Amino acid sequence: MYIVMDVFSRLVTGFHVSLEPESWFEAMIAVENAASNKVEFCAKHNIPIKEEEWPSHYLPSNLVGDRGELKAKDSERFVNLNVDVLNAPSYRGDLKPYVESNFHITNEMIRQLLSGSTEAQQWVRGDKNPAKDAALTVEEFCRFMIVYILTYNKRVLNKEYIPTKDMFVDKVDLTPISVWNWSGSSQLLHERSKDELIYNLYPRAEAKVSRYGIEYRNLCFTSDVAIKKGWFDGNGNGIDGKKDIEITYDPRNCSTIFLKYKTGLITLQLTGKYKEFEGLCFAEVDKIFEYRDNQIKLQTEKEAQHLAELNAFADDLNNTATNEMKIATKNSSFYSRNKGKREARKQDGKKWSASVAHTSSNSSEDTTGKNNGASVIPFHNAAQEQNDESQDMTNDIYSLFSRKNNVRRGRDSDE
Repeated sequence: MYIVMDVFSRLVTGFHVSLEPESWFEAMIAVENAASNKVEFCAKHNIPIKEEEWPSHYLPSNLVGDRGELKAKDSERFVNLNVDVLNAPSYRGDLKPYVESNFHITNEMIRQLLSGSTEAQQWVRGDKNPAKDAALTVEEFCRFMIVYILTYNKRVLNKEYIPTKDMFVDKVDLTPISVWNWSGSSQLLHERSKDELIYNLYPRAEAKVSRYGIEYRNLCFTSDVAIKKGWFDGNGNGIDGKKDIEITYDPRNCSTIFLKYKTGLITLQLTGKYKEFEGLCFAEVDKIFEYRDNQIKLQTEKEAQHLAELNAFADDLNNTATNEMKIATKNSSFYSRNKGKREARKQDGKKWSASVAHTSSNSSEDTTGKNNGASVIPFHNAAQEQNDESQDMTNDIYSLFSRKNNVRRGRDSDE
């Protein structure tokens, strides 16, 4: 959990809750929150507030850290936002006591109000582990922190706070939000647009312009401006002749990336091919493509075995068919075999179509030519019995004609 606090008024101006490890980006989300409109932020978490309930949406002139995330090289970007970054020496938490005391108060409040809260202590056998009562999601905890901060900003300042003479004259209520509102005209605070915050606080990376769009981490992005200016024409004309560009992105959501073009910031969306990744974080996308690459590598090895089996089967089939063909055509010429080819092809096509049809009489026979009784479902009804009688009559007629034919053949042979 990151907390941003105003030194003069003790007002909590912003915070950020995350399950990710400590990093520059996670700290910058808290700074962005401090400089953003709180009405919109709280509305995203279904907590409606008024502007005067949490009026902080500014950047300070000085930002003090504890030699952690703010010691990163990227802190130089704060120059573009007119913010000076300071880091307290190691083991000198007393130089930023207001944030440290706020963490202590917050932890105590969490332990009192929320189930499942734990603290560092020596466990004795038989003690109940409070973690078994944990029930809140990250979203629910974030909503609790919003309400807690709104309450904290209205609480009375402690006796360590020393009011100024002007505060005494103006009879200012000694609460963080009252002191903040009283000092709101201070020149130490300034505002910045959303695009400026994104460009200077979010991580940056190299991307490539191609005919498919702006490629970054196996994804492609586009925008109306890029299409109108023909950045993707041909093999990718590039942006002002450059195909390797710098983009800004939010690791929490791969749906959009940002490109600084001239004096503005262009928002790029996923192309249609990659729309199914919308809403995923870049870490999830990386895992999906890592899975794809591993599967291709694994299945390629199996494919080689399958192709070897296919080649062996094809060789055996060709050899067998060739030998049978030589035997069958031993006493016939190539010309005689091709005589009447069109008509023979037509007749063979009809026979083949009839043999593979679902209504074929051979469909119930197995590969050995024997009837597969397990696949035949008998139906005993009157129609079937009538068909059987009709079949018997047909067989009698065939027998009669067969006898007459035999008698006729015998008479012809005698002649």
